[in-house]
Amino acid sequence: MEKNSRKYIVIAILSVSFLQTMTTSIVSPTLGKMAEEFAAVGMSTIQLSMTISSICTIIMSVTIGKLMERFSIKSLMTVGLILYIIGGIGGYFTGSIYQLLGLRVILGIGLGIFSPLLPSQYHSSLMESPEPR
Repeated sequence: MEKNSRKYIVIAILSVSFLQTMTTSIVSPTLGKMAEEFAAVGMSTIQLSMTISSICTIIMSVTIGKLMERFSIKSLMTVGLILYIIGGIGGYFTGSIYQLLGLRVILGIGLGIFSPLLPSQYHSSLMESPEPR
């Protein structure tokens, strides 16, 4: 693999791993505004928007091994990223806390699909033996 293309692959993998930290750190500062916007529901339901994605991520991380037996890593990463994007961007367009919770479930499933796959991608792209000169 060329040195330049290896650099882009590493940047892409690190960018995807950055998404893991963004999942909760973006939502937590907005809980107060969400409580104002969705005043009809209790604060525990609003706080559920933080935890429900983590629960789904844990469940998917446990079951990803079975999916890896049937599908390629590339296709799983693609599906996981698509679900993550739908769940993340969809929250902007929702007007209901329950729709938002559903989208956070989708986001958590997407994150749970590609998170366990990242270490193997680090290894395969960084530990590849250099080609002879």
